[in-house]
Amino acid sequence: MLLSIFGTPSPLSYAMMNLLRSLVELTHGPSDFMFATSVAELREQWLAAGESRPDHILFFSDCAESGLLELFMRTNAPIVCCIDNLDDVACHARETRGMSLAESLRFATQTTAILSRLAGYGLCFRVTAEHYGKTVSSILADALSFLGVEMEFEPIEGLCASLPGAGGGAPLTLLDYASKNIQGARAPGALVGLLPPSERGDLLTLARDYGVIAQGEPLRKTVWPIAFFLDWKHPGTLLRGPIELLGPARFIVCGPYFHLPAGWWRVTTTIEVAENISGNRLGVDVFSHDILTGIEADLPIDGVFEFDMAFEVTEPRRPVELRFQILEGAIEGRLALHEVRFEAMDGTSAAYAGGEREAQGRSAAA
Repeated sequence: MLLSIFGTPSPLSYAMMNLLRSLVELTHGPSDFMFATSVAELREQWLAAGESRPDHILFFSDCAESGLLELFMRTNAPIVCCIDNLDDVACHARETRGMSLAESLRFATQTTAILSRLAGYGLCFRVTAEHYGKTVSSILADALSFLGVEMEFEPIEGLCASLPGAGGGAPLTLLDYASKNIQGARAPGALVGLLPPSERGDLLTLARDYGVIAQGEPLRKTVWPIAFFLDWKHPGTLLRGPIELLGPARFIVCGPYFHLPAGWWRVTTTIEVAENISGNRLGVDVFSHDILTGIEADLPIDGVFEFDMAFEVTEPRRPVELRFQILEGAIEGRLALHEVRFEAMDGTSAAYAGGEREAQGRSAAA
């Protein structure tokens, strides 16, 4: 028997991993536990186990490469998919891994975007933040029924009372269990409420966008907050206000190194230029392991305008970066980044973008 769990690196996934592993060992005897994020890692562990491999295996991954997830899907293997809310994944990483908010959002969008591949996969049992209020016994009963694992002994309630960390009197909810056994586990939304209002707003905006993935729906659109782009001149410093163009030709803005699900995307970027009296040219590209697309355009003296670029994401584990540069030296002028909006492209639009690979600019007032 093979039980596979793919999830976000968060209390929800770790709680379900511990519970399912303990339950299988209690009812079916010793099992082997495997953790991998790539096909190569899985192959190495599988070969190392050799003939001594137990009959029952529980596999877990919390940041799988596309090839690993595809491998399990091609075999029509039932998968338990555990997805915490993006704000809770980010805040948990911030608290337990010592990450900044920007770093934790990169981490959270990465692990959530990866699991978007399971949208529409019929052999997927989803566990989301909504399950925190349900009892451990009811969740495990539903999961095992879905996976076709039969409990041949006593009722599931009695078995759950015997699990490490899940025993006691009244039936435990999943949140009760996670709070007692998983480092940093909190009720959904508890940690984000401790953030300053400005940070909280940006985080919740992203969480709402990416929240459709937990429901088994594909991500169709998202807006990446400007506050998480970086000032190229000061490495590691988040963007705060307009960039002064005075100086040589150079990169001026980059980031935010967030992640998107695999597929074709259109990014619409809105910028404002002021006091660019001598004129200049702007170069912008989308970078993810390589340059995916780019645009060059003349900058006006002043005004707000937007431009589109189309590109394909093939590996959600790779961050997506927008890089802005002025292509000529400047003696004056300012540039402000207003909005960066992504929309998934359908097959027809993607085919056109793949053939043309054009980026088009226009006045935002048009």
